[in-house]
Amino acid sequence: DCGFELWGTEGTAKFLNGYDLSCKPLGKVRDGSPHCVDAIREGRFTLVINTVSDEVAIKESLSIRRAVLEKKIPYATVVSAARAMLQGIQVEQKGDLEALPLESRV
Repeated sequence: DCGFELWGTEGTAKFLNGYDLSCKPLGKVRDGSPHCVDAIREGRFTLVINTVSDEVAIKESLSIRRAVLEKKIPYATVVSAARAMLQGIQVEQKGDLEALPLESRV
């Protein structure tokens, strides 16, 4: 709905496509180039969501986390944070976003 083109590793792409979200597959680093970190370093993404399920996935995602930090790309590691980011983008796209100092909310 925000106008993003979705890319995901094979399992993620399959999952999202199963929910009628068009998602293009991209290899993991362990699969060899071209892979997701190559794409991040090439500047192909403006937002990265990288959730992990176990210790192996956490270790494998280190290069992803490093690449997004180096490229200064917004990044979420949990679905709730990704959802909040996307909700903010939707509001901003409508032109309704107004930044207020925290003190004004008290």
